[in-house]
Amino acid sequence: MQNRRGWFFIFIVIGYFFFTGQLAFAIAPPLPVDEAFTFSASVSHSNEIFANWRIAPGYYLYTKRTHVTLQPAIAADIHYPQGDLKYDRNHTRHEIYSNYLSIPIVLNASAQQVQLNVEYQGCAQDGFCYPPTHKSVLLNLATGSVSSSSLLTDQHGVQNALQTQHLPVIWFLFTGLGLLLAFTPCVLPMIPIVTSIIVGQKQQMSTKKAFLLTLTYVVGMALAYAFIGLAAATMGNSLQVWLQQPWAIISMSMIFILLAFSLFGFYTLRVPRFLQQSLFKLTAHQQGGTYVSVFLMGLFSTFILSPCVTAPLVGVLMYIGQTGNLVLGASALFAMGFGMGLPLLLIGISTKQWLPKSGPWMKAVEKLMGVIMIAMAIWLASRVSPGVITPFVTPPATHFIIIRDVASLNQQLLAARAAHKPVMLDFYADWCESCVAMDNRVFHSTIVKQALKPYVLLRADLSDNTAADEALMKQYEVIAPPTVLFFDANGQEINTNRIIGEVNANEFLGRLHIVHS
Repeated sequence: MQNRRGWFFIFIVIGYFFFTGQLAFAIAPPLPVDEAFTFSASVSHSNEIFANWRIAPGYYLYTKRTHVTLQPAIAADIHYPQGDLKYDRNHTRHEIYSNYLSIPIVLNASAQQVQLNVEYQGCAQDGFCYPPTHKSVLLNLATGSVSSSSLLTDQHGVQNALQTQHLPVIWFLFTGLGLLLAFTPCVLPMIPIVTSIIVGQKQQMSTKKAFLLTLTYVVGMALAYAFIGLAAATMGNSLQVWLQQPWAIISMSMIFILLAFSLFGFYTLRVPRFLQQSLFKLTAHQQGGTYVSVFLMGLFSTFILSPCVTAPLVGVLMYIGQTGNLVLGASALFAMGFGMGLPLLLIGISTKQWLPKSGPWMKAVEKLMGVIMIAMAIWLASRVSPGVITPFVTPPATHFIIIRDVASLNQQLLAARAAHKPVMLDFYADWCESCVAMDNRVFHSTIVKQALKPYVLLRADLSDNTAADEALMKQYEVIAPPTVLFFDANGQEINTNRIIGEVNANEFLGRLHIVHS
């Protein structure tokens, strides 16, 4: 009898630790991305380097979303190892890396140092996925050292640099855009006219004075664009609210498409003839030779430098109108105007032979800008809430109020508290497969929609992975989507009932029942 009691006691103890261990694992929060996937780089020989990841147990990287590049672009053989096959809860087949990953890179050319850029994305076995991660590390091939201070994370790329308003980056990009615009058929044919105005016809000028006069003209032209940007940003402060409405975003997407077709040559956008004539008469009274007159000519003749309205200029103005930043608007357009005037500086110090000759390549530049316009239209349209588009193709899902930043979330929580209503906050992203699966299988469920009727439903859309998205995640210590938070009618989070990772409809309803009780 005592033997049986002893075995029974041991069984109870083992069962206790087994089930509590399982429970602890089930409710454990996800690891931070750098702990789930610890990246490092090493140099084996002067021509061989390794990109390494230590992957935590229960986590994995997608093979198709793991990429390695070198900067400068040196010829190299990159050997991606074979991954393991995995089937997710939707029975979709994936190839993954788990436990440890090392990618050898053999250089086919000598170099003193090289920057290794890696991009990767992974998930946890429990169903939540991390945003795509970009890292760079500088390797000294001669000494074999790795510069840890150069390890950088770039989640956003050029577009997010514009959104986060890093002015030096914006100035550089808009100067390049202006230079690109300067070599289109819209602008280039007018350069000889501008040259004759600046240099004048009464006396021979030195190279220095011709350059200074040209620079004065270019500054006046750039300042005119700065005024345009300032006006666009000022208007943007009052227009930002309706510019974020779906109908406005779709309308702007259509405008970008129309501008793209104008660049493809289907039709031409022109300034009204009476306006061209008036501005030309005004500038015609200014004679070349004095800095003030040349500056005024650059200021007033901006819109008659070309016979057509440049479609990219309209796109830039629309972007600045949405940001509503006065300094950004003025300085970015000044940089673009200065970039457009850079070829004029060459004219001011040289003869006409420095100017590139007309040819098919100029048309190719316009076609490239048209493709960029189409890409901008697609990007704008992708920002529309899925609820606006999906009614035409799929049954309506649960209606969420989309949250973009901490301020809008706090505003919605205060409104719900005033109405004495509980809140559900869903952290979601398009690139998160588990999020998409939950959206289709849980939040489309009629039973779930019925159960959520008493709630104010908020969704923090992390698809763009912006700085505002990161601030939202940091505010509530969310590591990765899908994560669902519940707030009571007093606006306090019921943090013991978070849903972390993918669950099915029954599991969700069970958790919702606990929240109710």
